Amino acid sequence: MAERRQNLPAVDSQRWSGQAADRLLKVPSFVAAATRTIAGYVAARGEADPVAALAAARARGAVVVYPRVEAVHPRLHFHRADAP
Repeated sequence: MAERRQNLPAVDSQRWSGQAADRLLKVPSFVAAATRTIAGYVAARGEADPVAALAAARARGAVVVYPRVEAVHPRLHFHRADAP
């Protein structure tokens, strides 16, 4: 799957990322996230790009955080993202 994602034409990847964001924005628990924190990620190696959905959540008042792996335990920390 990773190889297929990496070989996907950019136009298809962008279209499918947009479709995924549109679907996510119709999920009631995601839409109701205005007072919640949402964990996101930065797309890499052809992954679906969640930037549109995360920007919409942020516009509705949600706090968006991204994971960061560090050398010390606990290794996984989340950091607030103030921009897409």
